[in-house]
Amino acid sequence: LTLYFERRFALASFERLTTSHMEENERRIDRWRAIGGKSLASIGFLTYFGLVCSVSESGAHEVYQLGLWGALISSALGDVLLTGRREVHFLLGLIAFFVAHIAYTIAFLQPLISTAGLMGSLLWELGALLILTFGVSGIAYRTFHADIPPSLQRPAIAYTAVIAIMVAAALLHAITLGCSIIAVGAIAFWLSDLAVAKQQFQADRLSHRGLYVRYWGLPLYYGAQLMLSSEALVL
Repeated sequence: LTLYFERRFALASFERLTTSHMEENERRIDRWRAIGGKSLASIGFLTYFGLVCSVSESGAHEVYQLGLWGALISSALGDVLLTGRREVHFLLGLIAFFVAHIAYTIAFLQPLISTAGLMGSLLWELGALLILTFGVSGIAYRTFHADIPPSLQRPAIAYTAVIAIMVAAALLHAITLGCSIIAVGAIAFWLSDLAVAKQQFQADRLSHRGLYVRYWGLPLYYGAQLMLSSEALVL
């Protein structure tokens, strides 16, 4: 009888070990699939922007194009980093997207500075837009604040601020130069980040964790990148 129970225990332990190993392999495969899929998608919008720049006859400002290249490359890197499961991966992804939003902001403001000097009424409009975007971003941040780990509180605040600045710059760019696609793209990017935050910090409240980002966040994100890339055709 003792031998019987020992064998049963050994068999149960082996089954648990095998199941755990299989689950770990499945997670590893899923992660590499995500990395591969996101890398291909990122290569896609980088290639698209390269084609846009090559066929554009509008003579877009060099600083503008360089800013967009920097933003798109940083975004591609950040998107891959966010596939990691550790907090450090999320933090590095956040930093990469932080750099991307700085590059976007420079790109959106540079044509205004070179053509209008960003003086007078434009400064008032920018200030009004910043109040609007910071207000909305602040409300969004409050919905996630309690669920954000202490180690990520300050990075999350900094990221919330920089994307608010980017969206304000995009709106000013769109209003001043009549490029509505920039405004739509920036807002879509903003909304996609809400999906990422929901997935990262409130995943336990989602009934279908992966589907939330897959069917809302990712389409908005890649659509935003294509729209922001397309604007070089009309600038």
